[in-house]
Amino acid sequence: MPNESELSDVLREFARTMVTDFPIQAILDHLALRIVDILPITGAGVSLISSDCRPRHVAASSPRALRFVELQEEVGEGPCLTAYATGASVSVPDLRVDDRFPRFGPCALDEGLRAVFSLPLPKNDGQLGALDLYRDTPGPLDAKAIAAAHTLADVAASYLLNAQSRSDLEDSLATSRLRALHDELTGLPNRLLGMDRLAVALARTARADDFLAVLFCDLDEFKFVNDSVGHEGGDRVLIEVARRFKELLRAEDTVARTGGDEFLVVCDHLRDVAGATTIAEHIRRAIEQPIIFEDFEAAVSVSIGIVTVSGVDALDADPMTLLRNADAAMYRAKGEGKARWALFDESLVRDATHRRELEPELRRALASEEFVVHYQPIYDLDSNAIVGVEALLRWENPKRGLLQPHDFIGLAEATGLIVPIGLWVLREACEQLCTWRREFGWPGWMAVNLSTRQIAEPGIAAIIKDLLHTTGLEPALLRLELTETALLRAGHASAGELQAIRDLGVHVGMDDFGTGYASLTNLQELPIDFLKIDRSFVVTLKRGGHDSDCGNAIVKAIAQIGQTLELETIAEGVENEEQTAVLREYGCPYGQGYEFARPGSAVEIGARLRRATWPISRWRIDQPA
Repeated sequence: MPNESELSDVLREFARTMVTDFPIQAILDHLALRIVDILPITGAGVSLISSDCRPRHVAASSPRALRFVELQEEVGEGPCLTAYATGASVSVPDLRVDDRFPRFGPCALDEGLRAVFSLPLPKNDGQLGALDLYRDTPGPLDAKAIAAAHTLADVAASYLLNAQSRSDLEDSLATSRLRALHDELTGLPNRLLGMDRLAVALARTARADDFLAVLFCDLDEFKFVNDSVGHEGGDRVLIEVARRFKELLRAEDTVARTGGDEFLVVCDHLRDVAGATTIAEHIRRAIEQPIIFEDFEAAVSVSIGIVTVSGVDALDADPMTLLRNADAAMYRAKGEGKARWALFDESLVRDATHRRELEPELRRALASEEFVVHYQPIYDLDSNAIVGVEALLRWENPKRGLLQPHDFIGLAEATGLIVPIGLWVLREACEQLCTWRREFGWPGWMAVNLSTRQIAEPGIAAIIKDLLHTTGLEPALLRLELTETALLRAGHASAGELQAIRDLGVHVGMDDFGTGYASLTNLQELPIDFLKIDRSFVVTLKRGGHDSDCGNAIVKAIAQIGQTLELETIAEGVENEEQTAVLREYGCPYGQGYEFARPGSAVEIGARLRRATWPISRWRIDQPA
């Protein structure tokens, strides 16, 4: 039997073990060896058991004792597992006459085991595992031996809990570090790790005297993906986009997700700038391939800004400055039509500074009533009568003077301000048309541009319906124009809203037709009533030109498409009589441009309308089909 001195020595050894931060397995090994020294047993085994009753850590005083521990796991029963499951000690002083373990007992007897005593290793809400005491001869353990075994089990359990907490904490810290540096959705490095890797790549570039490229990539109009397939579907699309990035780039390159639909790419060891643009083009093509799942398909594109640095210049390069410059280049790519890449140059620094300065002014402009609407007449090309006007936004900036849309619309779209601004324009235009009709009975229509962001707004049809009711404007006198790209995207994400708008009696048309990717199938399927031929084709028209001439051929084809599909055609940017004559010849009924009238204020255009004549039989103010 162990005396108090021997037991105290073992307990002190456990204390020293914990001071030296021994791992869990070392504590178990030490317990198994020392308990045999002080108790009347021939072997000991100890198991730290998981919730599924499978040992996570196992130790034994000898190979034979280890076999008895493993045997219980193999047959799925035994004193150890019972003590763990019940939290109560299990005593089998003579295995030959005990029938509680019909699978374990016979096997253990065959291998020479005669008695086994199992004690649970306790913790607050259950057990950590169990301690087994083995004997080659049958017979019970006396009370002092059992008490000593319980003391060792309790103390060992306490030390094991501390060690387990320490191990769990280390695992938790490692996981926290991983999560702190990686995007949870895609598993890519996040902005913090991406910028750190950029700094490392700059140092390598300076030593190697080669090129480094920073690419800032932003998915175009990703809001439409979320609107059409939901945020869960949008997450799946982002995961696929991340996979395409990783598959495309080299192992030594870095791709990080820096925001919702923004990605940073860092590529070093490049030979020249052409290497960077080649990578950007590969990315652009890879991302724009359709993303096909079992339950839905999605199409996305990406705009990319590129900045490069080489040789010793990398020593002085600041990662944040490079990122800002790449972002500025990306903004240029979006401004040039999206789904493309653009290289950084110094002029973009001025542009970026201008945008940063302009944004707070833009946010104040609506409340300060700085926006105004100008109007440009639309003419019937046969009678030269004004059949409609287009509302055009202007900004009377107190510091910068009168700003045209290209000076601020891009910023308004990027910040989301285009939604309240666009609604203001729509209301202003409807009220102005009602005023003209009330004052002198002009029966023409009002055309208003809708942005991509506006048509994506939930309930836009209801907003327009309320506006028509408030102003008293006949729905058929309102024409809403969306760009080709916006309509194609809206055809997937907001088709219901577009149809609801047409159901009100409002006409919907495609602006800048010919500059995007609409097919004849698109034109047949989209809920539209008219096409506007982009000015870039109109300005090339020549009287007597051959159908093989690019501008003439395109405009003639669009006019014929409109006639075939019963879509009205309106030519933009008509600048001279020669272009007007060709448009008449091709059967395009309407046009607008400097040949007829420049945009003007409500007062100026109102005076022109007051003098106009209106008897035109083919004006369409009926409800759209």
